[in-house]
Amino acid sequence: MKNFAGEELYWCRLKNEDGTFFLSDDDVIHITRVMRHQNGDFIYVTDGDGKIHKVLICDVNRDKIVVEKIEEYKIPNRLKNFIIGIPRLKGNDKIEFLLEKLTEIGFSRFLFFESDYCVGKGFKTERYEKVIRAASKQSFTPFSPELIITKNFKDIFNRGADVIGFDLEAEVRFTSYIPNMEAEQILVCGPEGGLSKRELSLFKNENLYRLTKNRLKSETAILYSSILISSQI
Repeated sequence: MKNFAGEELYWCRLKNEDGTFFLSDDDVIHITRVMRHQNGDFIYVTDGDGKIHKVLICDVNRDKIVVEKIEEYKIPNRLKNFIIGIPRLKGNDKIEFLLEKLTEIGFSRFLFFESDYCVGKGFKTERYEKVIRAASKQSFTPFSPELIITKNFKDIFNRGADVIGFDLEAEVRFTSYIPNMEAEQILVCGPEGGLSKRELSLFKNENLYRLTKNRLKSETAILYSSILISSQI
């Protein structure tokens, strides 16, 4: 796979009209007015479909850029079957930090949920999308995010996916977990107060794991479990 070190990725809609390619929406103004790219410059763009296009700028207009398509790179979404559960936390800055780092790792599917011990003021999905978009461009992960919100904790188990939970008193270490590459899996860490006994009872016994011997903050547990999964794929 191509190494994009030193390059910058822009998020644009690449359209083809009568054999002419042009960029529109999103980063067009940033490309022309902030980065001041001009005719003859090569840039990399994506519209979040897993493809990165190398294009040559041919003509710059006010609301679109005419380009010549030079090369296309298909980036495999190796973590597409994994959904990272994120509870309502005390402070949206924690959630934004998580989304940034998880996107850099390669995750693009996130499930926001309410829990018995949740605190905080709800979810700001529009802001989250901006954070994810910025992290995607920085890390060259060209995947549009999927943001799922559920208010009923039980609904997490109604998606037909394998739901993996974490509990400090679980007997099995998560390091022994072998991901099923053919099935959808949801990783669920509790909020600051952890998962309640009622919520833990919804998991199958074989789907409850212990991350470490010591207690972790929610954001640490979410990031750590995700990194362990990513390292196996």
